[in-house]
Amino acid sequence: MKKRIGLSAICFNENPSGAKQRFIGINKELIKKLTDCQFFIIEPEDYQISKHFTEFKNVEIIKTSFNTKNNLSYQLKKYFFSISKLVNKYNLDIYEHNVIPVQKIKNCKNILTIHDLRMLSKEYNPLYKIYKYVFSYSLKNANQLIAVSNQTKNDILSFQKHSQINVIPNGINIEKFESVTKSKLSNIKQKFSLPKKFLLAVGHLEPRKNYIKLIEAYKNLKNKKNLGPLFIVGHNNGQKEELIKIISEFKLEKSVFIYSRLSDEDLICFYKLSTLVVFVSYLEGFGIPILEAMASGTPILLSDISVFRELTENNYLYVNPFSIKEIENGIIRMLEDEFLISSQINYNTKRVKEFSYSQISDKMLNIYSL
Repeated sequence: MKKRIGLSAICFNENPSGAKQRFIGINKELIKKLTDCQFFIIEPEDYQISKHFTEFKNVEIIKTSFNTKNNLSYQLKKYFFSISKLVNKYNLDIYEHNVIPVQKIKNCKNILTIHDLRMLSKEYNPLYKIYKYVFSYSLKNANQLIAVSNQTKNDILSFQKHSQINVIPNGINIEKFESVTKSKLSNIKQKFSLPKKFLLAVGHLEPRKNYIKLIEAYKNLKNKKNLGPLFIVGHNNGQKEELIKIISEFKLEKSVFIYSRLSDEDLICFYKLSTLVVFVSYLEGFGIPILEAMASGTPILLSDISVFRELTENNYLYVNPFSIKEIENGIIRMLEDEFLISSQINYNTKRVKEFSYSQISDKMLNIYSL
């Protein structure tokens, strides 16, 4: 049966994010498979996510006045009061939200995708008390919830019960990693003067990514082990200046480098050329760098948090993210234990295939009842 499906992209801008990566990857596969359905992508005025969907004839772009650079609270209120009008105007059967608040809409299946619940915490959101009310209201109005991990599902249920929650994980475009040529790797190595050995950490520059403890662990090991430099790649979410200051205080300016504007292709090359990916975040709803390292054939050191164990099925070496000593010991083991490295890479090759966008999109078909 032909359906009219609305996809909210109003929260995305030019900055990289796991949510945007998921939106593009999964929905391109869905649109490709559901040629008899009409898709409506609702985008903000300051970003054209439509550029990723130009190949499809069954997609219509709806440009809104929502602006991600303006006052977010005001913008969300404006969006909230326009949702039902938009759904009615385009006669939508399904509407997938990627941002709250969610309004109750008659004759339309309301789907809300949730990545994590960190905005319910005082540490991440000074308006967390108001957010809790809005989040609870949105859960009640959503016919169907999608959590990106079992960890996120459990967090939702701990906050508020809901009868319809499906776990549909984030995915990855494996072909992008497989298509990188030796020539491209050589060019990137030369362009960025990358040495034969280096450590890599990927993720937004913010406290939960735990870069301060990683840098301190690196400092302690640097004079004992031949680690090569540490490259940190991520969009600045407010912590860049603090990290630069710490790097300077530790006199690591020639050993620790921060990049914030790498292209997707350049980042893939960094993954493939690195000796070890270190991902010791203490709070995540998923962990896309795990999939990216898997697809690159590069070993990974992970923090011991439940969602990382979920994604890797307890097959990795995990360290306490709050223990600098454990991070140090983990780095040494993942650089020197050849059996551990080999077994992890073999596991990664099989595991990452379960996260292809084609497979993940099949799970969404069930949500759409198609």
